[in-house]
Amino acid sequence: MPPVFDALQAVFPDILPHPTSAGYDAVPTVSDAAQTQLQPSADVTQAYSGRISIINAQFSAAIDNTTQQQHYLDAQQQQATHADEAALVQADKDYTPGWRQAGLPIKPSHLTLDPELVQTGGLVNPKSVKSRYDTRTTKEVLSPLRVAEHNHVGADPHYCALTSNLQVRNKLVPAKRRAQAGQGATWRALPQEDLKAHLAASAVRRRVMTQTMPKDQWDLEKKIIDSMQHKLGFLRNPRFPSPQKHRSTAKAAAEDALAVSAHSHTTRQHASPNKTAKALPPRVPFRAEPQQVLFQAHEQGQHYHQSVTLHNITQLGQRLRLLPPSSPYFSFSGLEYPQTPEQGLVAPGMHVRMTVSFRPDALHDYDDTMVIETGQGRLEVPLRARRDPPLLTLPQQIVVGPTLVANRQVLFITCRNSGGPGHFHISSEGQGPSSPTDGQDGLVQLGAFQIGPAAFALDRQEQMQLQVFFKPDRLGEHSHQFILIMLEEPEEDED
Repeated sequence: MPPVFDALQAVFPDILPHPTSAGYDAVPTVSDAAQTQLQPSADVTQAYSGRISIINAQFSAAIDNTTQQQHYLDAQQQQATHADEAALVQADKDYTPGWRQAGLPIKPSHLTLDPELVQTGGLVNPKSVKSRYDTRTTKEVLSPLRVAEHNHVGADPHYCALTSNLQVRNKLVPAKRRAQAGQGATWRALPQEDLKAHLAASAVRRRVMTQTMPKDQWDLEKKIIDSMQHKLGFLRNPRFPSPQKHRSTAKAAAEDALAVSAHSHTTRQHASPNKTAKALPPRVPFRAEPQQVLFQAHEQGQHYHQSVTLHNITQLGQRLRLLPPSSPYFSFSGLEYPQTPEQGLVAPGMHVRMTVSFRPDALHDYDDTMVIETGQGRLEVPLRARRDPPLLTLPQQIVVGPTLVANRQVLFITCRNSGGPGHFHISSEGQGPSSPTDGQDGLVQLGAFQIGPAAFALDRQEQMQLQVFFKPDRLGEHSHQFILIMLEEPEEDED
């Protein structure tokens, strides 16, 4: 039995039972002569072996080629990495490491590959593909190149394609005349090698231009670097004048005498015989901030404070003395001098700070002056307290209208305060706030009229309703005048 049948019978016993079992005949056998005829000849076996050897050789060569390409790519990648790191280190030396945080675009990689070696391995180089694409698109563009250097030296200065008008003229003009005039070739007629050379040179120039800093940015960076590197110059203390050059005693005396003589001569020449020269007022060495101390919207019996600073605006240390205000409502305290070795001396540019206090006993305006005495003059700082007066929206005349005798009519008047806050009292003309004409329920009796409330207070932008009652006891016209008095403080109710 052939070995193949035995193997199938061992795997599938149910499908192929043993031939000795019941119902099956014995498998026929093949004779030795027949088996000899079925075996392949020596030529066929040798041809098959040669083909297998060729396939194995090609496979081994492909593996070797792939391995070499892999080693080449790894080596180029490692070399490009080292070049990139060296470029970064050089950039750090040129621009400091802070340039990496400036958000600049990523620089191109230094990876370079051999196009032929990459193409033989069946790989694709993106740079080569882009280069071929740029070359193809550049040639397909119909407009002339923007840089004049790309044009051929002997080309005619006519960079555009022939227009319809020129084509018609060329047809009308004889060929011999055109040959005599000279028909130069444009950049499209350049040889392929010259065109590639011009395009490559242009690409290099454009790459260099993109890596160059713009002029505006360069000027700004140069200005910042110059400001960081320039030497700082400070003014000399006027207390210590600059040392003069060494001069001989005789020469120095002669120069001083000449200077005094020239000065006196000039003074006599410009002086008027009838008028004496007036000396300029001395410059006050301190400046007050603020130049005027103003208190607003004050209340009676309250305390108000405001800070005042006195700056030394001269080039020498100065001293000062403060004179208190003349009125008892203003005062100053908390005088703070700068920390200096000499107590009470204000260095140039330094300041003295103080606190001005104000305590009013009424609601009217106050004016005073704070005087600062120095060695070069006096500085007066105005002290003022202002309070916005109230402004009530009341009509000049209130007309109640006709009313029957012994009847009572009520009229409501809206009173709005658009000024400062205040306390008010209604009184009859010629009488004070404590007039005995005050009636019950807080109303003021004014003849046949009653108006109320007799006392009220309005803040800024507040309003209220005034009630006017009219009860005539006789026929005819009735009129009465009243006054509205602003009080400095609200009246207290007596128990």
